[in-house]
Amino acid sequence: MIPFLGLFLSVILIICGLIFKKSKFVYVVQFLWMWILTGFNHGGGDYGGYEFMYSLYSVPANIQSPEIFYKGLCYISNSLGLDLVAMEAITSFFVLLIIFIVVSKHTKSKCFAISLFMIFPFIDNIIQKRFFIGTAFIFIGFHFLLTGSNWKNRIIYIIFCVIAAQFHTSMYFFLIFMLADFDKIKIDRKFIFWALTISFLTISFVPGILSALFNSSKIYLYFYDESMRLDSPFKVGAYCLIHILFVFLINKSIGKSESSESIKIKRIMLISLVFLPFYIYNSVFFRIIRLCIILGYVGVAKRYDSADDRTNDKCAPLLVGYLVTNFLFFYCLSGSFGYEVLVRPMFDQNVVIQQVLGDE
Repeated sequence: MIPFLGLFLSVILIICGLIFKKSKFVYVVQFLWMWILTGFNHGGGDYGGYEFMYSLYSVPANIQSPEIFYKGLCYISNSLGLDLVAMEAITSFFVLLIIFIVVSKHTKSKCFAISLFMIFPFIDNIIQKRFFIGTAFIFIGFHFLLTGSNWKNRIIYIIFCVIAAQFHTSMYFFLIFMLADFDKIKIDRKFIFWALTISFLTISFVPGILSALFNSSKIYLYFYDESMRLDSPFKVGAYCLIHILFVFLINKSIGKSESSESIKIKRIMLISLVFLPFYIYNSVFFRIIRLCIILGYVGVAKRYDSADDRTNDKCAPLLVGYLVTNFLFFYCLSGSFGYEVLVRPMFDQNVVIQQVLGDE
């Protein structure tokens, strides 16, 4: 009963956000519900691993690079006598607050953007807690990248990427999106073709090149660990197709807006295509597009800010349908990880929901 009620409330909030795109009330309720789901979860997915890390990093000797900020956060929380749920409740509040503030600064149709986020990939943010914290800092960086084309903002973007990487090292990959801020670089089909060609030809050298940013354990995890490797060309092709469709549908939904912010968002989405060859090594690189599409939703929502602009009405429903399809594929029908592991624990392993509705 609890998972059903939780899903029902989530669907209601998603629908309300799609209809009442600019409602402050809906926005606040969306924030509170997403905070409850992220901050008070105590099971499912990777939770066991996070409990182990939280205990491990209570010892000062284990506080060292990489991801030193996350380890330090665990140490401080342990020192204050907080358990993992309490730490996550506090950190997720501020992470979501940052995301919600950035979204509201770039579109009036903020509820619409958050509804898309709730459909996909919000569940991953509940499960992948370090990456979720890093997302907040990347979003601050995106804010500066969108608001001005100058070296001051670019340096600020770099700083926030580096800060984010102290919570999850994969955030270093987002440094490449600074290219979207250089107007002299024409990011079109020709650029993507050559970027992809170079990426495919040099992919075998990437682990060695990245050793300057990542330690050996991370290089092994990202490029040689078999547990997350796509074990057939068909699966690699499927991930590439899913990624390409995200870019296509989001950029089509944004439309032909001439605003500098919309143009930069579309350029960021196109630049993300250079990571397609990385799926040969590991499906973990799908995290990059998962974060980018949240920014893409802001670009889509911006098209609803003007009462006279409805040029995206044909594409937006397709995008919503595509997000629902991805929700079902990744969270309900995905191999050994499905509804029982990824979705159900969101609701029936949640401190607040259990206090209100009781255990099943």
